[in-house]
Amino acid sequence: NPEELFNTVQRIFDTYDAWDERMQNLALSERTLKNLLDGSHRIFHNPIMVSTTDGFVIDYSSLMDTMPEFQEILQHNQVTVCGEGEKDCFTEVCHYQDPVTQKNNLFLDIYDKNRNAYRVILVEATRKLKIYDEYLLTHLAKYIQQMLEKYTVLQADISYTLDRLLSNILAVFSINNVNSNASKIVDDYMVGSETLQDIRHATTN
Repeated sequence: NPEELFNTVQRIFDTYDAWDERMQNLALSERTLKNLLDGSHRIFHNPIMVSTTDGFVIDYSSLMDTMPEFQEILQHNQVTVCGEGEKDCFTEVCHYQDPVTQKNNLFLDIYDKNRNAYRVILVEATRKLKIYDEYLLTHLAKYIQQMLEKYTVLQADISYTLDRLLSNILAVFSINNVNSNASKIVDDYMVGSETLQDIRHATTN
C-alpha cells in the first residue's frame, strides 16, 4: 500500500543520506583514507581499493586483510592494471576481471589538484556487483578525491623543500671559494632536513 511504499523509500533515503553525511565529515576530518573506505562497507558490502593508475596500492578496506584471495595483492602492494582491451567502459566507470583474484571489479580514475591520477576500485567479493554500484562509486570517489588532495598538498610542500634545498647547494658550489661556503651547505642541508622531518611528522599524525 502507499504507506508501506513511502516508509520503504524513506528508509532508503535515510540510509544513503546518513552515509553521505558521514563521508563528508570523514573527508573534512583528519581521519585516514581507510576510515573513509571502511565507512562505506554498509553501502557496497564489498571491499574498495585506491591505487595509482599503474597499480600501486595506496589504501584499501580493512575487510581485505581477512580475505585470502587478496593477500598476494596486499603483500606486494600492487594490483593488476587492465589494458584497454580488457575493460568495458559504458560511463566513466569501467568493468574488468582481475587475473590474480579472478574477481570482477569496477573502477574509475580521479585526479588531484596536481593532476596526479588515481584509481578507485570496487571488488566483487562478498556479494555480486549491482548496476547502482557504478553511481555510488562515482559519488564516493568525490570524497576520496577530496582526501587525496589534502595529502598531495603536503607532498607538494615536500617537493618544494627539496627543490629549494638542491638549488641552494648548487648555488653554493658555483662559487669559486667552496671552503668559505662549506658551512652554508651544511646549514642549508640541516634546515632542509628539519623541515622535511616536520612535514613527514605532520603526514603521519
